[in-house]
Amino acid sequence: MWITIGVVHGLSRYADIVKYDLDVEFSLSDIGYYVASYSAWVVVTVALLRTLSRQRFPITTKALGLTFLTGVFVWLPMYFSYDYAIGTLVEGGTWADWWARYRSPSGSVVFFYAVVYALTFALCAGLVLGNRTREAQRANSELQRQQAEDALALSKQQMQLMQAQLSPHFLFNSLG
Repeated sequence: MWITIGVVHGLSRYADIVKYDLDVEFSLSDIGYYVASYSAWVVVTVALLRTLSRQRFPITTKALGLTFLTGVFVWLPMYFSYDYAIGTLVEGGTWADWWARYRSPSGSVVFFYAVVYALTFALCAGLVLGNRTREAQRANSELQRQQAEDALALSKQQMQLMQAQLSPHFLFNSLG
């Protein structure tokens, strides 16, 4: 999904350059940059899904908050370093250029990726919680079905016991 978004983002940027006749060079390496950049979100999404799915059910708000903050302080800086490294390589820059970009990111870029991270976190949490809820509902319906079968078997056994008790008395009273 993320890689597809990267391709679409790159192609829409190219379409904007063509549409508005902007004096900006655009090549396949630019699309490659978007694909590589968005592929980093695959890593973030998988890390979130693994982290959330390993937590005990029901997931507490404290656990959700700690997972969210871990992502903000660990995964986002990791993403920035990856994204800036790819951008620096595409532009033919050096590690000094990468370090300069990494040390002073644009505020709008940080805000954009923080919003993307928050939406990704919400999506992953929703997927994990929805999956856990479905599993719990399946287990609950299986338990209710088993209880109904046990109740039916018990009522059949009680009926057979009553019939076994009734038959000798009926015979004794009929013959007597």
